Amino acid sequence: MLERNRHRRRLAAAGAITAAAIVLTSCSTAGAPQNPTVSKDTLSIAVPSALTGFSPQVIGDGYALQWMQAAYDSLLFAENDGSYSGHLAKSYEYNTAETVLTLHLVSGVTFQDGSPLNAKAVEVNLEATRDGSGGSASALASVKDVVAVNDDTVEVNLSAADPTLVRSLSQVPGMIANPKSIGSASLNTTPDGTGPYTLNQAESVSGSSYVFTKKADYWDKDLSLPFSTIKLQSITDSSAALSALQSGQLDASFVPTGVVDQAKASGLTISPYSAPGLVGLYLWDRDGALVPALGDVRVRQAINYAIDKDALLKGVRAGYGKTTGQLFRPDWPASDPGLDAAYKFDPDKARTLLSDAGYGTGLTLEMHRSAGIPESDLVAQYLADVGITVKWIPSTNIGPDIQSGKSGMSLFQLASQAPWQIVTFFLLPNSPWNVFKSETPELDTLITSARSATTAEDRDAVLKKINTYLVDQAWFAPFYTLTGNYASTNGVVVNAPYVNVPAIFDFQLAK
Repeated sequence: MLERNRHRRRLAAAGAITAAAIVLTSCSTAGAPQNPTVSKDTLSIAVPSALTGFSPQVIGDGYALQWMQAAYDSLLFAENDGSYSGHLAKSYEYNTAETVLTLHLVSGVTFQDGSPLNAKAVEVNLEATRDGSGGSASALASVKDVVAVNDDTVEVNLSAADPTLVRSLSQVPGMIANPKSIGSASLNTTPDGTGPYTLNQAESVSGSSYVFTKKADYWDKDLSLPFSTIKLQSITDSSAALSALQSGQLDASFVPTGVVDQAKASGLTISPYSAPGLVGLYLWDRDGALVPALGDVRVRQAINYAIDKDALLKGVRAGYGKTTGQLFRPDWPASDPGLDAAYKFDPDKARTLLSDAGYGTGLTLEMHRSAGIPESDLVAQYLADVGITVKWIPSTNIGPDIQSGKSGMSLFQLASQAPWQIVTFFLLPNSPWNVFKSETPELDTLITSARSATTAEDRDAVLKKINTYLVDQAWFAPFYTLTGNYASTNGVVVNAPYVNVPAIFDFQLAK
């Protein structure tokens, strides 16, 4: 049984902040701008995306995590060392086959209207999230049913073992809303959870900024919450966010790699972290349903050979990252360093493969174009050099546009924070990023074998075979994983571990 260790969480947070303050001194320039009007009791963060509501059943992972964490508690808690402890569920355990997860809830927690956080509330939430069409539905796709055994005990029954479920329950999919509000229009504007902060409607501006005030009677007294007020501002323009940081109007913000040196020179503290985002060409139409050429493995391999990843990383991302040839990160057991060299930059090899596939005179491929991907023009030039003409499809909402199946490949950045997420995000017929529902007998057999593995070592061995299959068959054309960077000022430091988005608990005051 894995139990929450509330005392360790407080001590770990304090120790991490002290260490972060020491490490980050070497990453910043002295004389960071200070604004005496910004209270150290208030944290102001820029969020580079727009708020689409406060419903855990609608919101997925991403930057929305920060304002969701202010208002909601998750069943489990993601620790900075990559482990998971209890939160609303004070402890949890699996059966031997890892197909039944039992959660033991804390008692005495209530929603704002006084109704209890109990097993029935958890059952209603998890099943509503699973059955919905929101961004968190796929994370709970393996959940067969949820049973409230008694007020404080929940059984989550799975159709098959899901090694990423524990992580999912520490994120938005594991956040619990008042069952009375689930499905209501009110969650579009007002959260209804048990979290550490309450939305201050009077000081918030819908669609722009949201102010949260810490609860005096929050149930988890051991959770480190140094700020009594958190202000989250939707700022999608990175230049505007940098200017607000430099003037002291913001305390922290993500900054793109292209402005990191400028941010350092202006005296901001830079906190680098190992982000799970992977930039590359995602070749969705492996069966050639929309784009027949992509159904030929030789064309997909040619696309891989056509791109000079090292030059892109240095020229576009200022070297903030690591080139790769696989979706599995180098620190995961399923990763194979040899696969990174499978498609070294070789435009002549690319042209030969295209000619062998019957496209010696060239072909045209359509792709969605997003302003957030600075590699676009250079990638199009690399492809043009081997005979592939890119026809760009403008997009202001690239994720849904891609998932609509209107183009066979995309230049995109996606994140996976755990090895099994590669399977659940990209490889299953119902995965959100298996756009054309590709499947093969060979891959199906490997996935079934991974699910039935009785030890982590056995599962990792099968995942490595899956990784090799994906590279051999060129299902994707990965470029590099990125190093993320947060800039901060006004005495705020960011202790960001390997994450997609730092949690609100990762923002602390320098000691």
